[in-house]
Amino acid sequence: MHFILTNWSIQRNANDSVRDAIGRIGAAARPDTWLRVDDIRQIAVEEGVIGRLMDRSHRESDKSVQQELGRILSNHQDETLTIEMDDVVKSFVLRKHRNKQAGQFATVYMFEMPT
Repeated sequence: MHFILTNWSIQRNANDSVRDAIGRIGAAARPDTWLRVDDIRQIAVEEGVIGRLMDRSHRESDKSVQQELGRILSNHQDETLTIEMDDVVKSFVLRKHRNKQAGQFATVYMFEMPT
């Protein structure tokens, strides 16, 4: 049954460019580590998927990229994402948390590896 669900998740990601882009970010990110949106933005740029995540109007400034990326990631919170890259299947759950840093609240995300 797990194999069927994994194949379904891979196919779902392949048909959805945003889910696929988030999967590629998750595959490149440090697993089980809380990351700020700016850290995830940097990974998205390095992986060349920022254009698949959002249209050009949201990429006019770093602030607008971060806002749109935060919205996109929040929409996929607690989803299990599976991606196949170079014949290796990687799965993770996208987690979201608000924590207090330097007296201010910040939203952070984690690509949690399934146990």
